[in-house]
Amino acid sequence: MFGLKSLTHLVRTVAIAAAGVLAIGLVSSTCQAQTKVACIGDSITAGYGLSNPGADSYPAQLQSLLGSGYKVNNYGWSGTTVQKTGDSPYWNVSYYNDSRNWAPNIVVIMLGTNDSKSWNWNAMNFNADFLLTYLVHPGTAIYVGYNSNLQNLDRRLLPTPSGLLTTRDDFINDGRQFFVKVSYLFRL
Repeated sequence: MFGLKSLTHLVRTVAIAAAGVLAIGLVSSTCQAQTKVACIGDSITAGYGLSNPGADSYPAQLQSLLGSGYKVNNYGWSGTTVQKTGDSPYWNVSYYNDSRNWAPNIVVIMLGTNDSKSWNWNAMNFNADFLLTYLVHPGTAIYVGYNSNLQNLDRRLLPTPSGLLTTRDDFINDGRQFFVKVSYLFRL
């Protein structure tokens, strides 16, 4: 049987062990790497026209808002397009590979403004997409999206497949998708 002395020793041992686990938890949480956020985009991301882009661009302001637990890098390159066929595709600038090699945890994309220039605009390349993400808490997210899925096929070049709609420009539109997705991370 346990005596009072043995019980006191047991309580002290458990308290010391619990304090040790707590201390290890605190040390490991403070030693975790910062969450990396890559802001890629065009002149809006780069901060073109601002007197101090290093402090006033939206990536710099995002860094201030997020705090020391995050590291935000600005990969904005003025004049770039999201289209690979545009006059200055983002895919071809060095920041594209730099941002990929940095291996960010989060990517914020602000591209598309320069795609609307008259010499970059091509209705055959247009596809209306959007995705909204709501992070309920880490590990659980809700996604809502839409895709017009306009195909780059001119139906005048082939017989019209049955069941497919065509646009006023005679392009084949094989479907529009609206979706809601919920993801949950199970931990074992």
